[in-house]
Amino acid sequence: PRGLPSGDIGSVPSDILGLGDFRYQAWHGGSDARLYLQDGSAIRVRDVSLSYELPDRIAQSLRADFARVSLQGRNLFMSSDYWGYDPEFNNFGNQNLNRFIDTAPFPSARSIYLSVDLGF
Repeated sequence: PRGLPSGDIGSVPSDILGLGDFRYQAWHGGSDARLYLQDGSAIRVRDVSLSYELPDRIAQSLRADFARVSLQGRNLFMSSDYWGYDPEFNNFGNQNLNRFIDTAPFPSARSIYLSVDLGF
């Protein structure tokens, strides 16, 4: 499977063990937790906004003092080797005992907004 750590823990013998059994046996009673740790590094474009103030003649034709058109995008791109959807997501808020536990949440929504602002 993608993302299993390399090293001396062996490979998954798929004909004998399921992935859960493999992880449990590779854990060695708590002495090797590498199967449960992941690299949370990510590159992301979280928020981009472009605005253009329209010429005065267009604003005046709309009986406004100014007119502006804006285009905004959120969560446009993310690249990561993380197994889940979002390495920054935390299911249990800011509680110290339950931090950084990912139980397969939905990915962050990608949104694109177009707005027209008129000032009077």
